[in-house]
Amino acid sequence: MSASAIAAGADADMHRVVNETIVNFYNPANRTQRGGAVPKDAARYAILVNDTMPGPKLDVVVGQQVNITVLNRLSSDSVAIHWHGIRQTNTPWSDGADYVSICPADAIIGSTSYVFTFDEPGTYFWHSHIGMQMDQGLVGPIVVRDPNDPHMHWYDAEFPEPLMIQEWYWDPVGMLKAPHYHNFNTLEAALVNGRCASCLADASAPPSNTTTPGATGPNSYTYYPPVYSVQAGLCYRLRLINANGDFPGRMQAACCSGFCLWRAPGRASATRLQGWQVALMGHNLTLIAMDARNLQPVQAGSLVTYGGNRADLVFCADQAAGDYALSFGSVQQRTPDCPWYPNGCRYQARVIIRYGGRDNATKSAVNRTQLAGLPYVEVLDPMRRTSDFVPLAPQPAPQPTRSMRVKLGFLVLEVIFDNLSDNPHNMHMHGGGFYVLGTGVVAESGWLGDIANQTLCPPELAEHADPGWQAKDAVSYQRFWGCTFSNSSADRASKLASATPYVSDMVIVPPRGWAVMRIANWHSGVWPLHCHTNHHGMRGMSMLLNVLPAQRPPLPTWVDPFCGPCSAHASLGTLAPFLNLSSSVQEDRSHDSHGGGAAEGSVLGMSVALVVALAALLG
Repeated sequence: MSASAIAAGADADMHRVVNETIVNFYNPANRTQRGGAVPKDAARYAILVNDTMPGPKLDVVVGQQVNITVLNRLSSDSVAIHWHGIRQTNTPWSDGADYVSICPADAIIGSTSYVFTFDEPGTYFWHSHIGMQMDQGLVGPIVVRDPNDPHMHWYDAEFPEPLMIQEWYWDPVGMLKAPHYHNFNTLEAALVNGRCASCLADASAPPSNTTTPGATGPNSYTYYPPVYSVQAGLCYRLRLINANGDFPGRMQAACCSGFCLWRAPGRASATRLQGWQVALMGHNLTLIAMDARNLQPVQAGSLVTYGGNRADLVFCADQAAGDYALSFGSVQQRTPDCPWYPNGCRYQARVIIRYGGRDNATKSAVNRTQLAGLPYVEVLDPMRRTSDFVPLAPQPAPQPTRSMRVKLGFLVLEVIFDNLSDNPHNMHMHGGGFYVLGTGVVAESGWLGDIANQTLCPPELAEHADPGWQAKDAVSYQRFWGCTFSNSSADRASKLASATPYVSDMVIVPPRGWAVMRIANWHSGVWPLHCHTNHHGMRGMSMLLNVLPAQRPPLPTWVDPFCGPCSAHASLGTLAPFLNLSSSVQEDRSHDSHGGGAAEGSVLGMSVALVVALAALLG
């Protein structure tokens, strides 16, 4: 989108074509290498939008409306796009949850229209909401700019582009082929903006931002991490998107052209990745927003993000001229030689931030004294320390009605997640945000099966669900399962930040731990609440909140309340020329403003059409 369109906030019509192709596994962003042009030992199937990896960035201003038509040119898969974090106020049908809010676009010739308004500024992303397509490349960034950004005095300019980190596999659906899903994918690379950021992660800085042919033949390449140049002296707003779709999973050293995704010597080769810990060598990072919600700025040595999180960070290019690594270190559950970060086994990805000397520095408008005076936290982590995330304009969380039934007049729903498993779960809610009151761990977790490093639940908080396993091996069973949140008055007072909770559409539930959230700012729609680890959602870790059905806005004419080629509108449109039902079709469509009434009328019209057609055939 052009800068003038962004400045004007003009409505935009866009077309997005979903295609399948062969990409270079280590550099799928390279559009000159597609199909037969890809070195044979690097060929990998991918699903892309407009043939780009990551997909096209949506760059808009708050209040702007878009009309996005998605054309599906896949040979066999349907497609539905979810706009992660967007509230979809009065447009629940554009949320993109397949078979919940919208019918997906059918393979080969299908299309779907998404018309909605970006009513809140911040950093978001879009991705497929079907199967493992997100891990195949169907993902891209969204930037919603605020002309009145309350944080604008903390930075001089935007970083050249949002940084999207994602795990990358040769075959992301491989784990689904294992019996009973008893398998995890093994991470083979980490991409930042479609380029291998884990290749050469422990090597010296690359000479340029290129993919350089290797020395061993035409099919061999050395893949350097991405390089971004900034102006010395300025402070930059860096938008970071964690597009991991499959953690927790196994992660091991992965090699390309003789260079490996880094891990500490002598460490175990497989760990369960939970997230990425981000740090910029020689610089502090100042967090100003998390998951598109403005926060009170806080400086940090590093920030941990999990799949689905988005973070807005500020750094200042005020050191000596050179190349500085923005590193992404793996955060995983501990093994005997891998305690919790920051001193355990680490797998590294990185990009390079480059700037010149201070002699050529541009004068910054940022007050460095005020910036240096901000609070400092060594490690910011939304799973371990939610109290460090304070809203820019804090307000108490409304008191809950403590009812799970969502209905007209319903005010505040409190949800307590008891994570009894040894996996973390990055829970995401469609349709907006909620108050994150707190997270915690009652019994410390360890590597699955590493009994020695796990602690037991207090008996009063233990909750078990597998009597067969318990009877077979009571000790390991008790050490595996987690604990419930006590919900006592004392624990609620000491562990929940009811007075100043931050708002997010993500909450990270620790392994063998808990999280408490409250949902208050309701608007009508059917909103999924699910784990954002793709295969967890596919296995059933999802629920639907049917919110304010009596206030549901009417369906637009292009939204089909049924799915498939035999839907009411499609069938009537096909039969009308032969059965002289044109006026009936037009009449039905004129009632679309009444929402469900149009669907009922279409069904009735379809029944009449079938009766007439049957009578004609029988003579």
